[in-house]
Amino acid sequence: MDIGRRGLRRQFDPGVLERLALIAFMFAPVRARLEFVVLALTFALAAPLPAQTATAGDTAAVQLMQSAQSVFREVESALTQRRLTRRDTAVACPPSGREARRSVYADTQRRVRRLDIDGGGEDRSETIATYFDTLGRPRFAFVQRGAVNGTQQEERVYYDERGHVVHRLLRQTSGPGYPFDTLSTVPRLETWAQDLCG
Repeated sequence: MDIGRRGLRRQFDPGVLERLALIAFMFAPVRARLEFVVLALTFALAAPLPAQTATAGDTAAVQLMQSAQSVFREVESALTQRRLTRRDTAVACPPSGREARRSVYADTQRRVRRLDIDGGGEDRSETIATYFDTLGRPRFAFVQRGAVNGTQQEERVYYDERGHVVHRLLRQTSGPGYPFDTLSTVPRLETWAQDLCG
């Protein structure tokens, strides 16, 4: 017998249908339950989100992020064209003795455009690349982290002209997970070793 949705709704109270579905779920094999849960989650996550209206704050944040991306592209282009000079420094962090390294990339006017810091601990590593505009202000940082258990993480931090975080993106690229810290301070030339060694 073919009953359309209308016919089904007329014959059964929706509450009865929900109870029947729950009973069927309870008596279904475990594998069928898992498939049902996965299917339900898929539909829930695929549902479109309600439309949101952009505010003036959102627009300003997007503009600041685009400005930071422009600084990133400008510095990377200068690196590709070999218009930046690199200087390296290394220190041993007391009391552990672990090594931290810094690379500074400056333009022909001796303005620092990028600061790379490599460090970490016994069970993790961290590389921070901070990009500066022509006024010496940090505008973007890209962080790569790794742990001995195979976890890899990337963090992108966008700064405004005063060094305040406008937006932060975290992404685990592989591994089971690790409790990495996020970038909490703006990497600075003057205090990089102290900030890194703690």
